[in-house]
Amino acid sequence: MRLRYLSIRRQSPSIIGRIDFSQKAILDGKSLMHCVTGVTGSGKTCLLQALAGVIWALLATKDGNQMVAPDFSVTLVYDLVTDRKEQTVCFRHQAVNCKEKEVDDEDRTNEFVVTEFVVFKEVMESIKDWDKEVFSSDDKEIEKLFSDINCLNYSNIANYLPKEFFVYTTGKTKSWEQLFSQQTSQSSNQLKSKNLNPLIKEIDLELGISALAIGQEIKEESRFASVLSRLNLLNSLEISFAIDLSLCGDDDKELIEKLKEVASTLVIEANSNQQYLGFGFPLIISSAFVDKLALFNQLRKWQQLGILTELTLIFNKVDEKGQIEQIDYDYLSDGEQALLGQVALFSLISNSTSTLLLLDEPEKSFNDSLKREMVSLIRENLGQTYYGIILTTNTALPITDFLTSQLTVMKKIDNKCFLANIFTRTFAASTSGMLYDIFDCKESVGESACKYLEGILLLANNCNSTNVASVIKQLEIVENQLGAGYYQLEFRRRIRALSKMVA
Repeated sequence: MRLRYLSIRRQSPSIIGRIDFSQKAILDGKSLMHCVTGVTGSGKTCLLQALAGVIWALLATKDGNQMVAPDFSVTLVYDLVTDRKEQTVCFRHQAVNCKEKEVDDEDRTNEFVVTEFVVFKEVMESIKDWDKEVFSSDDKEIEKLFSDINCLNYSNIANYLPKEFFVYTTGKTKSWEQLFSQQTSQSSNQLKSKNLNPLIKEIDLELGISALAIGQEIKEESRFASVLSRLNLLNSLEISFAIDLSLCGDDDKELIEKLKEVASTLVIEANSNQQYLGFGFPLIISSAFVDKLALFNQLRKWQQLGILTELTLIFNKVDEKGQIEQIDYDYLSDGEQALLGQVALFSLISNSTSTLLLLDEPEKSFNDSLKREMVSLIRENLGQTYYGIILTTNTALPITDFLTSQLTVMKKIDNKCFLANIFTRTFAASTSGMLYDIFDCKESVGESACKYLEGILLLANNCNSTNVASVIKQLEIVENQLGAGYYQLEFRRRIRALSKMVA
């Protein structure tokens, strides 16, 4: 799935603006990754949630549900590979409450549009303003699956939606859970027929690692194995599942039998429906788990249904003396868990051609070194392939991996969040420039250090012939503690200038 265009006018919380995802082939070619950034509270997560809500509302109709239309005006355009053919899809919805508001002419959408889902028979590169384009039902080049929220035709809408849709956040999940729960019943019987909740939680990352391992993707030459090596973990681990057979259907039991074929241990509790499967490595080679993403999704559904009641991952770690010790996944640091889990997720979807992935500040648990490598980790695992990826970040380092055309900066003015154009060149730029231009930092050093040093420099400005020697000595003491940068140069300049006064 390749995102092309998004415009949104939302009243509460207020978000206004548009993103043109289309890019010219430049540098390393087209990249399908887009970054949304801005200061804390500027609306980055709200924007992702608005987009996710639109996709989720459409996905929910696949099971014959009545669509819950967004309560805001939105236009979403993307390209999708269907039957080995690339096509453009456009969804537009005009909320009633937005019609009644006075808006600027340049942001005004066609008021006659209620809701429409238009599929083009080929990729449409020529259309620039998707909000104002009129799509005729008589046009032989398009198919309007529906043109009114009250007159829906969802018979084949599933063919034009992403087959895989994931959201991963390192922040609070409550608002995300509320968003997706609007379309998903949590009862066991109904969940089996609903779409799998897109929200990736910490337990899901463990399931992702398990699916990779069972699918034989922790071998020495894999990218995931290289991450294990980086963390001094051997490319082997032990996995154990606890499965409640009383909640299983026939399809579930079929998968369980396949898992038993590669399991190293099987424990069945007497007078109980609980079974424990253990997997030690190397596993018995099996062709049953070629589709690792399907296994991952099934394990997630089991976990949500209560079928999968326990999961344990044990890694083999090499300590400083070269000795091998076993360590539980839960005892790894937050950064180590995030690194392993995210790379596992990227590896799982690497062969999918119809995926939308939303990453909400995925770098939170990373140190600066890993933050610098975050975009590279994504691209190394997914490459320049056919994925729609939007990530938000509060960090300057990842921004320098994006061209200006791949970046949207959000600004909050008078409690309204705007998707703003950016004119700063971000690719390979100094992070100090990003701090000033994007995050509104007055200085590129810590505020406490800045206040202290400015006080010392003010003292130097006010010195006279009677105290210049003591001021020089104080400046020299402080300068000896300074790291390379503006203040080190400024202190040296002041010391040289004052030294001439006593020469």
